[in-house]
Amino acid sequence: MTDPDRQADRSAGATDRAVDASETGCDEPVDQAAKTPSPMRRPWRAACASPQVIHHRAVARALAFLLGVSSLAAPAQAPAVTSDGQVWFQITSRVPLPHGLRLWLEVQPRFGGDGVRQLLLRPALGYAVTPAWSLYQGYGWTPRFKPFVGESRAYQESLLDLSFGDLRVVNRTRLEERFIEGVDGVSLRMRHLLRFTHPLDGARRWFLAVSDEAFATLNDTRNGPSAGFDQNRAYAGFRLLTSEHLALEVGYLHQFVNRISDDDLSANNAYVGFEYIP
Repeated sequence: MTDPDRQADRSAGATDRAVDASETGCDEPVDQAAKTPSPMRRPWRAACASPQVIHHRAVARALAFLLGVSSLAAPAQAPAVTSDGQVWFQITSRVPLPHGLRLWLEVQPRFGGDGVRQLLLRPALGYAVTPAWSLYQGYGWTPRFKPFVGESRAYQESLLDLSFGDLRVVNRTRLEERFIEGVDGVSLRMRHLLRFTHPLDGARRWFLAVSDEAFATLNDTRNGPSAGFDQNRAYAGFRLLTSEHLALEVGYLHQFVNRISDDDLSANNAYVGFEYIP
């Protein structure tokens, strides 16, 4: 073989080695017989990448890209929750009338750090279907203050008052027709209360009281409440019969309100109740 032929073969071999090196993603010389990096260049091994490694890296980059795109398309975080605290006072009386009729009277001012937040005046006339079950038709004037928003409510109520030994259970379901200032249409709201009381002493003067009440709006209104879960009130407190005709109750009431156009509300309220017992 002539010198030019040998030179051509050496050039061709160099080209083949360059191609093999590019296919492995490594600049390290490759042994043509074994298709492996030359043992003479082991310090370069860390800079090399096999086809499998290159494939894995490409897949990782693709997954990272997809995760980045999906995070941009993800829905917004859940709305924040605003905290608040109030003191609720309630004065009530359930007065028996002739022919199974009953009169319910209720006054309930609610105070916050800036004064009166809401006032509820809520009378109702009921009929005792059985000694434990009564039906009521009532009306409530329930304005809110700061700023002032007027509201009137008509409501219908089913009240079960049951006793199981020393445990007293009140099961109340109420449907409200709310007429709210600035809202087009009547907002319908259903609310359900379960309340339990149990005596703490033999004289039956001290009682433990716990309750939970869930609210749901039944329809959509323009500029007003939307259909769905409205709020929940969980309560625990102590009741004291101060005399034969007067009961005092104090406790803690947690109120969670689902607000569509604003942050949800989590309110920690103190409750003070007075009941006149005819």
